[in-house]
Amino acid sequence: NQNDSYYSQSVKVNQNGFANKGLITQTDTDFKNASISQNGHGNYGYVEQTGTNFGSADITQNAWGSEATATQRNGNNLNASISQTGLGNRAITDQTGHNHTATVKQEGASLGFASVDQSGLNNTASVTQSWGSNNAGYVTQSGAYNEEALLQSGRNNTASITQSGFGGAGQAMANSVS
Repeated sequence: NQNDSYYSQSVKVNQNGFANKGLITQTDTDFKNASISQNGHGNYGYVEQTGTNFGSADITQNAWGSEATATQRNGNNLNASISQTGLGNRAITDQTGHNHTATVKQEGASLGFASVDQSGLNNTASVTQSWGSNNAGYVTQSGAYNEEALLQSGRNNTASITQSGFGGAGQAMANSVS
């Protein structure tokens, strides 16, 4: 679904397997790219871009029963990438403002959950979850020029990171086995 655009937009949905669902909505947006590529069974991918210019949203799922949502609203140069392999993972990126990058990688995780929520200006966040169970990673950033990387492996991990203000940087690792 593409509405109210004057300039280039690109939409691509590619699905293999069965019971996969992909939906892309672009409204009042210019120079945006969105793609969903799903292999496996029972995956759901959703991209919404509203009131934004420039940037991209890409979802790649090679999984079973996983969900990914990338929402970008009211800003420019917003970029989101979600990549999932494994079983039953869920990833959400939600961005407003300008010049943000959000990256979520779930590699071989089972029932993992990752969320990146960014507002403000020039924020960068990544969440990587690998070979664990019940991972939950949350990154919330507001303000300007904040940067965060959250790495999780192991089992039964939970991490929540909130940054606001100007120029914060961090890296968190959650590697517990229970």
